Amino acid sequence: MVQHATAIVRAKVISVGARWHSDNIIVTDVVLEALNVLKWTDSFKKKTRLFKMVLLGGTIDGKTLRVPGTSDYVPGEEVVVFLETGAGDFVEQGVGSGKYSIERRGDTATISRSLTGVAMATVKGKKAVLGASAVDAGPEPLATFESRINSYVNALGGAQ
Repeated sequence: MVQHATAIVRAKVISVGARWHSDNIIVTDVVLEALNVLKWTDSFKKKTRLFKMVLLGGTIDGKTLRVPGTSDYVPGEEVVVFLETGAGDFVEQGVGSGKYSIERRGDTATISRSLTGVAMATVKGKKAVLGASAVDAGPEPLATFESRINSYVNALGGAQ
C-alpha cells in the first residue's frame, strides 16, 4: 500500500457530508486536517493542511447508496489514511482498507484497522482471485506504526 499511495496522512476528520455527484450518484466528502504527512507526491503537496477525500456512497433525503466495505468517517476522529487519486479527487486507497483508526488514552496512542465487510483478493498471474482472508491490524502503538511507514517510504526513495 505504501508504494502505490499518492499520500499517507495522519489527520483529524473535520466534516463529513453527502452530495449528489454530476453522474447522479451519491458521494460523501470528508474534509480532513493533516496532522502528520508521512508520504506525498506532487499531486498532494506536503504543506497541505486541509484537504478533501471523496467516498462513493452516502445518504441524502432518505436515499442511501452503500458500497460494501467502504469506511465510515466521524467528525473529530483521528485517522491515518492511505490516499490515491481517482477522477481528480483524493480517495481512500483500497476501498475500505486504507483507513486506520487512532485511539488515545492519556499519553498513549494506538492504531488499528478494521476490515469487516472488506472483500480481499490475491493476484495470480494477471487475474484477481477473491477469497483472500482479511486480517485486522492492531492495536499497535501509533509511534511504531508511523516509524514503520517512514522506513518503507525511505526505502522507496523518500516521500516524493
